[in-house]
Parts: sequence; structure tokens; C-alpha cells
Amino acid sequence: MLRESVRTPSSLKPVIVIFGPTASGKTDLGVKIFGNRGGFPCGDFFSGLGEVISADSMQVYTGMDIGTAKPDRETLEILPHHLIDLIPPSRQYCAGDFVRMADEKVVEILSRGKFPVILGGTAFYIKNFIFGLPETPSCDPEIRKKLKDRLEKDGAEALYNELLISDSVSAGKIHKNDHYRILRALEILEATGKSQHSFALNNIERKGFKFFVYGLDVERNLLYSRIDNRIHSMEEKGLAREFYNLVSSGFTESSPGMNAIGYNEFFKIRDGVNNLRLPSGLKEEDRVFMQEYSEKIKKGGGNPVNFPLTSGLEKAVFSLISHDTKRYAKRQLIFFKTIKTVKWINPFNPRDFFNSLLESVLDFFYQEVHNG
Repeated sequence: MLRESVRTPSSLKPVIVIFGPTASGKTDLGVKIFGNRGGFPCGDFFSGLGEVISADSMQVYTGMDIGTAKPDRETLEILPHHLIDLIPPSRQYCAGDFVRMADEKVVEILSRGKFPVILGGTAFYIKNFIFGLPETPSCDPEIRKKLKDRLEKDGAEALYNELLISDSVSAGKIHKNDHYRILRALEILEATGKSQHSFALNNIERKGFKFFVYGLDVERNLLYSRIDNRIHSMEEKGLAREFYNLVSSGFTESSPGMNAIGYNEFFKIRDGVNNLRLPSGLKEEDRVFMQEYSEKIKKGGGNPVNFPLTSGLEKAVFSLISHDTKRYAKRQLIFFKTIKTVKWINPFNPRDFFNSLLESVLDFFYQEVHNG
């Protein structure tokens, strides 16, 4: 009966949104509640009734499996996921792409009588999905061509430094090697005379949807411990080899996908310790290993694939990945807490989430029936 209710057209499209920082247990929670195997102690009410739309900006890239913690084959059989493994790391993927493709998937999933479940940690994507994209100006071909010509002539660093002077707020949110976003910010600045960040997100939810928004609240020390465990697991699964394979396939530091945490740190090591913001807690022996690796890279023509990591170097790289991941997790939470309608839940107490979601969903369909 619930499946028919979900499939039946109504005035609002129900969408469940679950946000959580890295390593907060998002996928495990999704499988317990929506997986098709059943047997969840709280009840099987939602079992097999959900399909995930991944809100992860890096899981869209092929060949980047370990570093982005993509769900494995067994998980995908239990709980279908969409918007993963879509494009190569050389392609740009932005919030506009996500919102457009997620909207399409919502319609598809509802037509199958299931709930669309937006699940991920890219807070900017989720916020754009709920509130809509900011009304930035459309692309100006002439300005874009001029900027691309300058990029080819002067390099990304020159354009990034220009953005840093003209719009430091936007520049602070963009990686120096993210050519697409640098060009876009400069394009908006030149076309409108306004900074990109001045085009703020709406604070009113998009029409035509009913969002059930949940955030995973994990105590910081526990979250950081889980991050360390995840990074250690990635190391054991062969993240370094995955990185080398990507470089061997022709992907470089300027490839959008390679800016992801877990991959970009290998390039940082290559650039040498003098140009690197090292974690304050990094041991001196790790600094020495980093310098050694940097010198080998320079002698080898800059290609890190020729120099597999020694155990000490690998330790230093993964220490940096852990540091960057924790900083990112903190930013994720700060950004998402600006959404006032979010219900914060403990992901390790799924019974509370189940009860809250069940009550909200049943109330929604009750209102639809009586107001329809």
C-alpha cells in the first residue's frame, strides 16, 4: 500500500535527505533502513522501499573507488545507488549537474514506488538541491574564451592570484588547481562586477517537494577515530596503487577528480615540504621522508608513478590525508548546520531515526489524502 502511495502522483514529491560528514556511518544507516534484505530489528517498514541518489562530488568519477569509499558490489545489490561512476576524473562535475541529474532520478525512483534518498556528505550539493541553485549569470562565451586563452598563456596560478586579490572569499573556497571554478569566478566578476559569493543561496525550499532532512550527529572524538580507521583501511586496500594507476592513465593534478582528498595529497608530497602546509602534529621523521620523496620525484621528471612509496613515506602521506579529511569533516558540519529544518540524529541508534522518519512519512501521506 505504501509503495502505491509513493507511486501515486501528488502535489509534492517526497524526498528523504540524509547528510553526514565523512566516516559518520551514512551508508550503513541507509542499508539498515532501506536495504532489501530486511531483518532490521526496528521493523521492515522501509525495507526495499528506497534508492540512494549519491550526493558525493567525487564518487561520480570512475577509477576512484578506494579513496572515495564507494559502496561495494554487495551494498549496491542490497541498496541501489545512483550518480556514481559517471565520468572520468578529467571531466568537471558541479552542483548544477548534480541538481539536474538528481531531479531526473527522483522522478524515476518515485515511478517505481520507492523513496528517493539523497545520501552523502557534499553539503553544497545537498543545499543546492533543497533550496535551488543561486541565480548566477549564464556563461558568456567571449569572456570565457578570453579567460581560457589567459589560462593557457599565464597558467592557473596567475589567474588564481588575481581572483585572490579581487574576490578573496570565493578564492578561499576554490583549490588553486581547479581551473573550471577559477575561470567561472573570474567570469562572473568580469560580467557583473560582483563577486561570485554575493549570489547567495535561497533560504526557502524548492516548490514541488516534501523534504525529510536528517543530519548525522557524531561526537567529534568518535568521528575523528572513525576517520583514522577509514584512512587506515584505504591504505590497506591499496589507495597508493589506485593513485598510481590513475596517473599512469594520464590524469594529472589539473584533472578535477584528482583534487579529491586522498589523491591530491600525493601531489602535495611531490611539490616538496617547503611549499606544503604540513599538519602541526607531523613527526620530524615524516618530514624527512617527505623531503626524500620530493627529491626523488624531481630527479625522475615529476612523475610520481615511478616511485612507489616506502613504508615511511606512505605513513607521512596518509597522515596528511587524515589531517585534511578531519578539516573537511569540520567544514561539512558547519555548512550543513545553516539549514534550519534539519533533524539531527545519532547514526548508531537507528531506532530513533526509523521512528522519526516513519512518523513524518505517515503524517505526510495522511495530509496528502485528506487535503487532496
